[in-house]
Amino acid sequence: MFITSGIINDGKPIEIDNSKIISYLNILLVDLTEEEQMSFDKLKSSSLIVDEEASLVEYFVKFKNFVIVYDDEVYYSSELDENMIDKVQYIKKGYKLHKMPSMFFENGKNKKKLDPIQMEIERLGAEHSISEENDLSFWYPRTQGIGFKSPKTIITSLTEEETTLCKTGNAEDLDFDSIVSRIYGLNPGLYLYSDLFLRLGITSNKFNFATCHLNNIDELREKLIKYFDDLVFRLEWVTEINLIIREYIKTTYQRPTIYRGMPLNTEFRVFYDFDTQTILGIYNYWDKNTMVDNLRNKDELLTFVSVADEIDSEVSKLKPQLYEEVSKKMPSVTLEGKWSIDFLYDGENFVLIDMAHAECSYYYEKVLRNQTK
Repeated sequence: MFITSGIINDGKPIEIDNSKIISYLNILLVDLTEEEQMSFDKLKSSSLIVDEEASLVEYFVKFKNFVIVYDDEVYYSSELDENMIDKVQYIKKGYKLHKMPSMFFENGKNKKKLDPIQMEIERLGAEHSISEENDLSFWYPRTQGIGFKSPKTIITSLTEEETTLCKTGNAEDLDFDSIVSRIYGLNPGLYLYSDLFLRLGITSNKFNFATCHLNNIDELREKLIKYFDDLVFRLEWVTEINLIIREYIKTTYQRPTIYRGMPLNTEFRVFYDFDTQTILGIYNYWDKNTMVDNLRNKDELLTFVSVADEIDSEVSKLKPQLYEEVSKKMPSVTLEGKWSIDFLYDGENFVLIDMAHAECSYYYEKVLRNQTK
């Protein structure tokens, strides 16, 4: 849905001339209950700078769940139905977006709403994020030979001494000749003087993609030092580190990049229950609403919106085919519980690139919300 100025209330768009929006909201104030008026007054009094127009917009967005399009800016609450407005189109047309917390009034106080599903996600995620089963060394061997293409992969465990150096921010002191020698000894046919992808068993550093993409194995030392510089604080609880060198998957199509070099390829996140052999959901990895709400770099945001509709369209077109392939191939995998499975479409095949417990994977809240409908 797209309006140039006005409000969307309860899913119904009301086009209002920009100069008349504040007057319209002032009229709505007359119909507030006594309790709602108290809530509005408290909202105004809590602001360091009293701005009547800003307070009006803030109140109707946070407490009434309005979408307000005013002065080339779009204000919406955290509870907004993701299909209510087309955020990508607003950005393309030069509007600024403002996501506001949803609030309620209780016992004389304005309070933020706590999303019970998000609270459950945080609880489950904390439990599952430390599972050793999330390590690539666990799930990768179990997914080989099931019919999905996957990157050629080398897994080498760092020694206790090497692990300590990495955890303490001293990765530059690693014996890289020894590590490269071990990689060559494990090589299952992966040509090391080609594009490679670097990651750890438990995590990748894809949000600084420049550290992950190697032109060849000679760049390992430089990239790995930067890699561990980024992740050192996340490795505090880790006792073992698996170093992963993978084939870099290239696509038959070209898309722009964000996160310092990460291509905006067509990718999917599938949630699958291995106990019941059931697909719980298939989602666009580059979900439009999620990306628009979370991309803070303006250039990256504009890059994303330039291809968001193209990705969305291809995901919709390919989803039935992926559903069929997952349904046929995943039952043969010897895993238990609910998992997220990431696929990259290279232009010809779905490539299985990553897995983790569903409960600690982004978008699992979509699965839970669908289950409560």
